[in-house]
Amino acid sequence: MAISQEINVENLYRVFGRYNNVATFVFKVGSTAFEAYGPYVTGSIRYRPSDRSKLQKALEEGIQSGLPQGIKLGYVFPGDDRKISLLLRKEGFKCDDVEECQFVSWKSEDKFAKKEARELPNVIKIKVDTSQFLPGAEDNITLHRYESTLHAGWEFIDEEKFEFIGIYAALSRGSFPKEYLEKLNVKEEDIRLEDREWMYFYEAKAKRAELSDEENFHLQTIKTNRMQERLLILASEIEESFGDIRKSKIEPDKLKIILNAIFNFKDERVLYIECPIYWDFVTYAHVYLRHVKESQLGGNFEKKSVFLYKQEDIKDLMRRVLETISTDIKEHYSIFPRKRFTRHGDGAVEFNGDYYTIDISDKGRIENFFCSA
Repeated sequence: MAISQEINVENLYRVFGRYNNVATFVFKVGSTAFEAYGPYVTGSIRYRPSDRSKLQKALEEGIQSGLPQGIKLGYVFPGDDRKISLLLRKEGFKCDDVEECQFVSWKSEDKFAKKEARELPNVIKIKVDTSQFLPGAEDNITLHRYESTLHAGWEFIDEEKFEFIGIYAALSRGSFPKEYLEKLNVKEEDIRLEDREWMYFYEAKAKRAELSDEENFHLQTIKTNRMQERLLILASEIEESFGDIRKSKIEPDKLKIILNAIFNFKDERVLYIECPIYWDFVTYAHVYLRHVKESQLGGNFEKKSVFLYKQEDIKDLMRRVLETISTDIKEHYSIFPRKRFTRHGDGAVEFNGDYYTIDISDKGRIENFFCSA
């Protein structure tokens, strides 16, 4: 369907832009856009949070938004030409350059105007029956995954390195191949098991019923020490929320979620690209105690924005949001390997009807992630 009204930012927003639908923009022959991009481009319009607010107000009140009459695209199809895609995202084109705008007419939902609970789109859940697996078989799968990661030339986060070394030692595979040592940036004489490697070493043995009483005692000691470290991290968050940890009052259901994380949370890679983008327990505590409804603390954190998703979906939500800008993240760290990556304010990342603020350290650790108010 072609838009029949005057082509301006207000009409484009009203007809399909607010739904994040894809459209084809046909340019006037000889126009600036025609010379820069060719006869047409296909994609979805990119709106900054402040622009979307102004356009929504203009729509509701029947007024002009006052915004410049220009269009920038967030998603471009097919997107093979990275240079063109970046130009459309950053510079865009003028509405006056558009001869015709075509889009598919279907029933659409303005998710940005709705603030009910959300579900992640297009989720495919696959259940694997592990009942026929030999004891500890998953450790072999884990090792194969890490070996593939090494062969691909990807960096490891610390937890991946600890797990790889611990399981490798437990399976008695002998000395580490020189190739692995080089890629892990570890010398053979420096290979020794510390607490976190020992934990994975003992757990791998336990799955095979090979753990002695003495080793089990050491394993439980390691886990107790880790629990105490995490309690200190939580205490810091609680103190920041209530001012005095003795004045804190945490509801039983929320406490259950927090205690489960203390025992079971595992630092892990969230975005699977060459440079590891990951979250650790500090990230978890910061995000869950401030911005997740089911575990948000009271006190000062009550004023924080909360996700519209269930607490068990937050990690997948984080991954899905980061995947939308994975190319930007890769380019950033290839050019600025010692500089943090951030998206906030009008640069916040748009996903499924919300905008997200993201702060990633120069080492790839996610330090902040929340839904922008």
